[in-house]
Amino acid sequence: MTLRIHYKQLIAALFLIVLTSTSSAQDVRFQHIGFGARSSALANNCVALSSDQSVMYYNPGAMGFIPIREFSFGVNGLTTASSASDGATSGTASFSRVHLSQLGGIWALPVSQGGASCAFGFNSPYTADETTDLTMNIKSGSTNIFNKAFGQLNYFTGAFGIQVAPGLGVGGAVSFLIGSGYRYFGITDSSNSWADTYIRRYVGVGIRGGILYKINEINSLGLRIVLPQTLGFSGTLTDSTRTVTLTEDDPGLLTSPLSGAFGYALSLPFLLISSELRATTPNPTAPINSFEASFKVGGGGGVEIPIGKSLILRGGYSYDEYDPSPFTYEYSIPRVSDPSHLTILKNQTTLSAGAGFILQSNVSLDIGYSTVSYELQKSSYSQKNTNQRVNAQFSIRY
Repeated sequence: MTLRIHYKQLIAALFLIVLTSTSSAQDVRFQHIGFGARSSALANNCVALSSDQSVMYYNPGAMGFIPIREFSFGVNGLTTASSASDGATSGTASFSRVHLSQLGGIWALPVSQGGASCAFGFNSPYTADETTDLTMNIKSGSTNIFNKAFGQLNYFTGAFGIQVAPGLGVGGAVSFLIGSGYRYFGITDSSNSWADTYIRRYVGVGIRGGILYKINEINSLGLRIVLPQTLGFSGTLTDSTRTVTLTEDDPGLLTSPLSGAFGYALSLPFLLISSELRATTPNPTAPINSFEASFKVGGGGGVEIPIGKSLILRGGYSYDEYDPSPFTYEYSIPRVSDPSHLTILKNQTTLSAGAGFILQSNVSLDIGYSTVSYELQKSSYSQKNTNQRVNAQFSIRY
């Protein structure tokens, strides 16, 4: 029992230092990855574009300018890697997984003037993938400390957009959110091992709206507003040592702040340029002096170049103030968190590329690749994180 208590204290202390989460150890941190292969290749700078089903997420106001019907589905492959060190203790870790990232369609509606569309679909724009693996030397010898989390938030969305005046479109989307998060952490050495498994389930609602203004055939402006999202959660804890599963007796809420984006797009026959500025307001429910209670900004751009009639090349770049917790956990019984020693050494940068292949007049395949990196420090530990994502999207228009 004494040894187990020692290990319990050791793992708790180390993960307070190493983990970049600003909340309880069992809380997973959802990070935004976006929607769609084309958007991924443009580094998610799409608020002023009107092109495919992803407008229901990036700007529902653009839906009134899509005069076609489209069905699409996509698959996402994600690799998460980290390296952490304080000089004496170090380690690297990575893992990969593949999951269905989108499925749905958008339909143009017959109207007497202008345009209108509705859309329904599934997508998973937030994932909770992260990992840390450290090796340290204590009196009993070499000890390995591991942490792994994964999961996603799935959006089941209905959206509608319409042109309300020449060149001006407005729209909105309502999403039913269902998600799950898993976190494993523990320690092993030559004679002992211990690990806990936390599983969380999330259910909630999200609402977003948008405006798209086409100044003319080649210039457009876009605006997106995302209202605060609220999800309820509950969970279980499995203790591998005692082989028991406990139901979490303190469920709570997961909330996000108000956020938005404004962008400009230039569409020429031989070139498309899309730019975007983003902002996230402080979360009013977050603890004072936490990262969730601060204002964050970001932005970036993307380019698209057609090559002949069957190939489109894309690339993009984004820079965002890193947000360790886009969602804030709220418990009925307040829990202690200490974000004061977390320092962001390098904000989040996204570098992306991709291609679109026109297989037939109404069939296309889009591939998007992006790499996201940021660097953090907590106490004496620094941690570099890299997420690489490949998204493949198959679309049929009719």
